[in-house]
Amino acid sequence: MHSDDPTRDIGARFTLTGTDYEHYLRYFYAHTMTGRRHMRRLYAIGVAAFLLFVWREYDHPKFGIAHPAYFASYMIISGALLGGGYWYAVSRLWPSIAQAALRMSPQKGMFTETDIVIENEGMNVETHQGVGRLDWENVADVAETPDAIYLFMGGINAFIIPKRAFSSDADSALAFARVEAYLELEDENS
Repeated sequence: MHSDDPTRDIGARFTLTGTDYEHYLRYFYAHTMTGRRHMRRLYAIGVAAFLLFVWREYDHPKFGIAHPAYFASYMIISGALLGGGYWYAVSRLWPSIAQAALRMSPQKGMFTETDIVIENEGMNVETHQGVGRLDWENVADVAETPDAIYLFMGGINAFIIPKRAFSSDADSALAFARVEAYLELEDENS
C-alpha cells in the first residue's frame, strides 16, 4: 500500500555489515572536508618522517651529500619505497584496521537489526537496545552514494542507512530529498 504522497513517513529495516562501514570510511576520507583534513595530517606526518630520515642520512659516509649522485638516487629510491608504503597504509589499510577494531569492540550496537521511520521533522530509530530519535537539526550534512545515505553529525560520526533497507528506490530517493531539503532550509534561515 504505497502512496505517492511526499509527506508520508518512510520506514526501513536493516542490519549494518562490516562492508557498509568500510564503504562509509572510504567515502568519509575521500569526499568529506573533515576526512580529507585527517588524510592531509597523516600525509604531513609521513613527509615530516621522510625529511627526518633525509636529515639523518645527510652525513652518511657512503650515501651522504659527499656523493651527490648516490645521495640523490638513494633519496629517490627511499622516498618512493617509504611514500608508497605510507600511501598504502593510510589509504588501504586504515579503513580495514578501523573496521576490524569495530568488529572486536564490545560496542557492536550498530550491527544489530535497526528499524527507522523517516518523518518530515526527523527520524525515529529502534533497535533491541532501545528507541531514539534523530531530529534533522542535529544532522550537519547528508550524502548519497549508490549503496547508502550518510547522515553526518559532526567529526567522523554518521548514521549509515543502506539503500537495501528501503522497499523501493523511490523511498530511498524521498528519504534523501527530505533530509537535504531540511538542511537547505536551515542554510537559508541562518
